[in-house]
Amino acid sequence: GVSHAEQLTRLSNFRRLIYLRAIKIPVPFLAARDAVVIGYGDIFSPTQVIVYLKSLEPSDQLYEGAREQIDRLSPPGSTVRMALHGGFIFETRPDGQTRLQVALEFDIKLKILPQAVIDWFMKHLAANMIPMYDRQAAKFEAGGQLEHLIHTGKDAGTYEELARRFAVGQG
Repeated sequence: GVSHAEQLTRLSNFRRLIYLRAIKIPVPFLAARDAVVIGYGDIFSPTQVIVYLKSLEPSDQLYEGAREQIDRLSPPGSTVRMALHGGFIFETRPDGQTRLQVALEFDIKLKILPQAVIDWFMKHLAANMIPMYDRQAAKFEAGGQLEHLIHTGKDAGTYEELARRFAVGQG
């Protein structure tokens, strides 16, 4: 459901400010939706990583610090700012599989549809996200087309620190 995503600020190894634009639904009177999101992830247990997301309001200090970038991506009045919060838990399983738990609450700021219709749509969208996550994750596995990013990309240090933290938790 995302047509554009861009990191605005790397606050730390595991904390980022991100701009997200939802896919534009081809309805003439429906404005594009977007969100400015703070994301934080870290080791939750020896086998789990947790990622927490929360949209920011324009009055938030972090939002203010990235306002120029945000206005470039989404000039004032060009989109409707959605609200979301929740997170993901990724758990490594003994059989080598990964268990994913997701809990996200969206307010897409669409007053013309009853909440029950929006909930139905989001439930069906969520069911289609798991196969998408699986396809994307496979790109980072050994031999995958993005595996090199774990070791050489701009986030190589983050992956190295994540591995170090997992090793400490399992040691």
